[in-house]
Amino acid sequence: MAETRSTEVRSEKECFQIGHRLLLNFLAAMAHEEPDKPVMRQLLPSTTHAPDGRNEIILSYQSIIILVDRVAWMLSRRLSQGDVSPQTVRDLGDKTHPLTINVYPVFQALLLWPRNSVSMHQVLLEESQSALLLCDNAFATTETEIRKQQDIDLLFIPDFVDLVNDSGPVEPIPYVDTWFTSHGKPLVTLHTTGSTGNPAPVTMTHSALGSIDRQQNLSEKDPAGGKCQLEVLAEASTVYMAFSLFHVAGFGLNCYLILAGCTLLFGYPRQPPSVAALRTALKVSNVDGALLPTSIIDELSCNAVLLEAVPRLRYIFGGGGFISRGAGDIIAQRTRLLNGLGSTECGSFIQYSTDPTYWAYYHFHPWNGVRWQPVSDQEPQGEDFELVLKRDES
Repeated sequence: MAETRSTEVRSEKECFQIGHRLLLNFLAAMAHEEPDKPVMRQLLPSTTHAPDGRNEIILSYQSIIILVDRVAWMLSRRLSQGDVSPQTVRDLGDKTHPLTINVYPVFQALLLWPRNSVSMHQVLLEESQSALLLCDNAFATTETEIRKQQDIDLLFIPDFVDLVNDSGPVEPIPYVDTWFTSHGKPLVTLHTTGSTGNPAPVTMTHSALGSIDRQQNLSEKDPAGGKCQLEVLAEASTVYMAFSLFHVAGFGLNCYLILAGCTLLFGYPRQPPSVAALRTALKVSNVDGALLPTSIIDELSCNAVLLEAVPRLRYIFGGGGFISRGAGDIIAQRTRLLNGLGSTECGSFIQYSTDPTYWAYYHFHPWNGVRWQPVSDQEPQGEDFELVLKRDES
């Protein structure tokens, strides 16, 4: 069964203390204090039957909480039937579904990249001992193939637009967890890409998100070092997010930006990031930041028309690969270019922002525990070193 969420508004300290707050409690508090403030915007194709005939969906804090309650009740009722255990809910769905990053604090969830092969899904399902597969009708074919090989229960949920259009009443689902009781509990389980073997599940706790959240005011604790990258990200008002929510950059940075009070803009559902989607996003009012795969940054540098819109952005944050030097230099002449680095196992590395001229370099904060060790024991004074992270138990 679902854990319980109280309908009472929690204390300001519990909901707004940076680095020591649960995402769901923060959203509930914001829904109470600023219910109509936009927190997410979802672009829609012109053929989609959107509310009010718009080509986007705008979700306020209040509407997000209602949607979370609606989906959480679907899960709770399904898990209470028969022999289904709430051990792990496995989600296979649209990589840009905004509910992905909000409903799962109520359940233990494994998020799956929809483009995985069926065999990869099987490995992850078995290792996580998932009890329930959650998806929408667009992934019915994949679901059928998975269930041919694996005995797992199933729950179809409505398409995102249909969920938003549902105006039926919904009771708040209780949730009583606090940071003190739950910081060490699982928030979500992600998985590695499987580029060097089978993908492996990696559990992210509430405290892991808390460590990312703490970077909002890192410079206050370390004034000599200046602002870190994530502090710069939080300065934007509305951020276009092109990272998949099923990977650590998408999940972690989306949660971080929500906790920072930013509005998130997502591209078209079930479409991979593209320069065309970026062009549409830059036409949306108030967009002043963008998180982009490095391949899109390379393409952007060759698009003279789109480059004219880049100076309106406070920054472009790139991740997921290598940015070519030529492309990066072109972008860096028009806006601040931030070169991100992270991993599923380690999360977000704390990095200082570099001078624009040195956008291609990484400036690691000492709190990462970075050590540079010689690649060869025979040549300790050689020119080749490898980055090693030294764990600090404190």
